[in-house]
Amino acid sequence: MVFLHVLANALIAQALPQALRIAKNNDLVRTATALGKLGSIAALLDILITPQLGRLSDTIGRKPLLIGAPILGCLVRAAVALRPATPFLVAVKVLGGVISATYMVAMRAALADGHRDDPPTLTGRLGLVSAASGGAYAIGMYAGGELVARQLRLPYAVSASLLGILAILVCFGFRETHRPAARVPFRPKAPAVGFVRLFTSGGTLRGLCTVNALQLCTVSMGDTWQVFARQLRGWEAAQCGLFGSLTGLGGMLASLCVRSSVRLLGTRGHTLLATGCVMLTELLLGSITSPTRAFVALVPNWIGRTQTMAVAARITSVGATVGFGQGELAGDRQNLHALIKIAGPSVYGSLFALGCRLGVPALPFYFAAAVGSLAWLLVLLSPASVWKGTVASAASELPLVPPLSPGRAQNGTQPLIDPE
Repeated sequence: MVFLHVLANALIAQALPQALRIAKNNDLVRTATALGKLGSIAALLDILITPQLGRLSDTIGRKPLLIGAPILGCLVRAAVALRPATPFLVAVKVLGGVISATYMVAMRAALADGHRDDPPTLTGRLGLVSAASGGAYAIGMYAGGELVARQLRLPYAVSASLLGILAILVCFGFRETHRPAARVPFRPKAPAVGFVRLFTSGGTLRGLCTVNALQLCTVSMGDTWQVFARQLRGWEAAQCGLFGSLTGLGGMLASLCVRSSVRLLGTRGHTLLATGCVMLTELLLGSITSPTRAFVALVPNWIGRTQTMAVAARITSVGATVGFGQGELAGDRQNLHALIKIAGPSVYGSLFALGCRLGVPALPFYFAAAVGSLAWLLVLLSPASVWKGTVASAASELPLVPPLSPGRAQNGTQPLIDPE
């Protein structure tokens, strides 16, 4: 199911940058700036909605969201396929972030329902999900580049068809993972601040989420990376599609090895390795201007794509102990991701414009490498308890422990500490 979801998104990834570049008369700075603003708007809408979606899935279950998101995406993209005007493409970009976030929030929560108390197993499951995503991204980026080169409406038509198939598969092939006994009443959460609780529920969760936030900053360029690649190396849609395809293919293979890597190196060791590879990737992409030699950056990029997996599994385990429902936790993490995505595309677009004026168009890549180095240092210098402590020890770090909340129960039976 994740494969079809990512494939549908990857197919249309190159359409909007291509359309905007034409609309902006091949002015790459204006194109990057416009893409950055659109990415920020999409992320703002995401951050207003996803906290509610996570809690909603804790109330009604995961399956309704897993069905509803692809249906809505199918309808929107079918409309664009019928009339592929730039304003419609922009609308799909803005709505697409929320639709994708809805699906992934429910999917992460569904995975955590069965494995939240076993971080290595959950990491392995996340690795399989990432592997499926990588394979889908590889196919989608390559096929999307070919389809965009032929006709702008084609990738949207294929994407809509895939989402329709996905909705049918979920409807008849997915078994609800969130048992009725474990569901809680819906409580709306104030938008834009749902992520705050991640940083106020003990030192372990705060440290993990800080690392995760910095990691997300390194991969928040959005669609602007295609414009950067065109400026630095003269890549067209076909080259961007090939690079994206190979990235997904190698990332798929690397993801299959994540569980073994975590068992061998530990959560901290794997995170140091993968985050270091992200730093190297950004430096290579920023310094290599040859259209062909830049593909050398694929090797560290494959490993770097796994940088958040072990951290995410640890966050899931610790979060369950301090009172988060898995849908709520997934929603808050998506909320944090969306907040970063609000600033990310605009920041990277502005850095590109500044870099072009200063004669350093690779400035966005160097900035990403610097942020990655902060994440790497934080992992290295953080207390061992953040990475190796038991789930039970995480609860003892809470500054305040209020009475147990009968409405919040682990596996529907044992009450959890609720720091609210």
